[in-house]
Amino acid sequence: RHSGFARGDLRMLARAPRHRLIQRAPSSSSSSSSSPMSAPPPAHASRRGSAPSSAASASAERWVEYDCDGTSLCALVVDAPQEAAIRGAVPAVLVAHTAIGVRDDFVLDAARRAAKELGAVAVACDLYGSRETVWDAEDRRRYMAELQDRNVLLKRMEAALELAMSQPGVDKAIAFGYCLGGKAVLDLARGARPEVLGVVSFHGILDAPALALKPMSASVLACHGSADPFIPEDQFQAFLRDMADRDADVQILTFLGAKHAFTRPEKTTQEDDDAGFQYAPKAATRSWDAMKRFFIDDVLAQD
Repeated sequence: RHSGFARGDLRMLARAPRHRLIQRAPSSSSSSSSSPMSAPPPAHASRRGSAPSSAASASAERWVEYDCDGTSLCALVVDAPQEAAIRGAVPAVLVAHTAIGVRDDFVLDAARRAAKELGAVAVACDLYGSRETVWDAEDRRRYMAELQDRNVLLKRMEAALELAMSQPGVDKAIAFGYCLGGKAVLDLARGARPEVLGVVSFHGILDAPALALKPMSASVLACHGSADPFIPEDQFQAFLRDMADRDADVQILTFLGAKHAFTRPEKTTQEDDDAGFQYAPKAATRSWDAMKRFFIDDVLAQD
C-alpha cells in the first residue's frame, strides 16, 4: 500500500534543553566519567539480540542525562564521522528503542551505524528512564503504561529532540525507531516540529492517536509487515486516515508475509513465531536500505 499527500508546515516555540554529560565513551577506548553519579550506566549487552549490521563507526560516543517533566532520562550520543563534521552542519538522527529500552545492543548499534552511514550525530533516545535493559515483563508493562498517554510519549521524544539539536553543528533532525520506537517517531512527526524533516518506522505501531491535529512537516516512511498481528486492518486504515487528516507526505513499504519485529535476528524460535514475532532477513536488509535512500536521496536532499 502506498499513500502520498502534500507536505504541511508549522512554526514552533523552542524550549531550553536541560541535560548533562554523565559518561564519555569513545568506541575505541575505555570510558571515563566527567560528572559522577551514584550509579553509572551499566553495561547494555542484549541477552539475545544482535546488531542490525556488523558495520561500526569509530566516532566518539557518550551517555548524556537529560530531563522530561521531572523524569530523568539518559541517551547515547554518537558523534558524526569526522569527514562529515568538517563539511559543516550535519543532521541529527534520533533512534527510538523497543519495549526493552535504550540499553539494548541492537538499538545502540543501529545508532552507531546510522551515524556512520548517514553522516549524522545519532541520539539513541530514552523513553523510560531505566538505567538497564528491561527484560522483566512486569517492569516493561509499568514503563509502557506511562506512555499510554501519547502526549507523554511525544514529550519524551521532544526532549530527546532538544538534546539532539543542542549538539555542535546540528541544524536539522531525522528519526527512526523500532516497534514502540516506531510509534514514538510517528508521534514526533505528528508533533509538527519544523526541524524534524523525516521519520522512518520499522514494524512500528500504526494507529490514530488522540494527539492535536496539526499539519505534518516531516515526511514519513513506514516499513510494515503484512502479517504483523499487532496491526489489524481496521487499525491500519485508521492510520492512513490520520495521516491524510494531517496532510502528511507518507510512503508505506509493505513486506508480504513479514511479521512483527522482522528486523530482529534473534526472533527465530517457534515461541517467537507463535507470538507474532519473526525475523525476516530480506525485509530487514531491504528496509534499512530503503531508510537510507529515503533520508539521503529524498528528505535531506530537498532541505
